[in-house]
Amino acid sequence: MIRALSLVVLFAVSAAAYESATDSCDLLYQHTVCQLSGEECPSGCETDSDGCGLPAADKAKFDADSASAQTAAATVLSTCGAITTESSCTGDCAWGANDDGNTGCYPTFAKVSSLMTADGAPAAVINGIYQPTIEDGWFRCWTLDTESACEDNAACEWDGGKCSYIIAMTIVRRQNACPDSDYATLVDTASGGQESLAGMYGVAEDADPSIEPADGVSVSGASGIARSALALAVSAAALVALA
Repeated sequence: MIRALSLVVLFAVSAAAYESATDSCDLLYQHTVCQLSGEECPSGCETDSDGCGLPAADKAKFDADSASAQTAAATVLSTCGAITTESSCTGDCAWGANDDGNTGCYPTFAKVSSLMTADGAPAAVINGIYQPTIEDGWFRCWTLDTESACEDNAACEWDGGKCSYIIAMTIVRRQNACPDSDYATLVDTASGGQESLAGMYGVAEDADPSIEPADGVSVSGASGIARSALALAVSAAALVALA
């Protein structure tokens, strides 16, 4: 079974101007294309130490925007991270877990999103990169430490002895962040026609009824799919916690 798409490794860098909303969506889309490429690295991607990724110049832009957004949220990340008891983890913080299942105090997506938005980060970065990790990782799937509890949540799957969020959660959040990007074709191509974007929205909505196609996003096909059918041609990679 395929686990969620991985985040890029983030580096602490000085704040810099972000790519435009359109350019950041284009970078995120191509990054996803590279991640889902399987054994052959397609045009617009380059083979790297992790498999297939963005060409160096595009990767530098992608990483810089991701890191600048993280820097914008650094204070609340540190504040929440310093809290060691669940009872004290309140307000802009909430009790969750990282991708290794280690529990701790983390900032809410609402707070992180507000800080990144104020810093000028585009939706592709906030919702396409960070939202899946925060909402579906920290506070949904990574907190579930048994296979039964994990598999009972439509957003999650048990793999490698731990609970992870499924790829559908990442895809639909990226599509909603960038309505003009054609994730429907990407899903169809990467799955060899076995899956649809509509199906992924169906699964995501089962997990979180607030998730629905953003304005401008057109979906057609099956309204839902079984998680076991999420057989996209992509290697499972370790998710990187932000803290």
